[in-house]
Amino acid sequence: MYYIVEQMSWNTDVKITLQIDGTPRPIPVNVEINLLRIGQEALTNAVRHADAQNIRLNLLFEPEAVHLQIRDDGRGFQPQVQLTNSGFGLIGMQERSRQIGGQLRLVSSIGRGTEAIVTVPV
Repeated sequence: MYYIVEQMSWNTDVKITLQIDGTPRPIPVNVEINLLRIGQEALTNAVRHADAQNIRLNLLFEPEAVHLQIRDDGRGFQPQVQLTNSGFGLIGMQERSRQIGGQLRLVSSIGRGTEAIVTVPV
């Protein structure tokens, strides 16, 4: 995940931070790969579409679940409208979450940024 954060930061002035909480442990490879891809998509959306200046990723390891939270200070959007009208990236994030038995929650509003949280029982 650190590499992705560095890579996404190279050609932009956006400040991207990554924090890992809890006790990191091995998780199933398919969960790891899908969380990585969800994180990439959320970063791409925040940089390309939201005009975010700050993006924070938090990976939280709990005994029964892993949570990936991506929060930006961008322009925000109406998730219910975006998910029904287009947003292939958002739809892909939802599908990836489902594939690993997880749940994606999007919280956003115009002018207030976006938060995506993926929770996966492990």
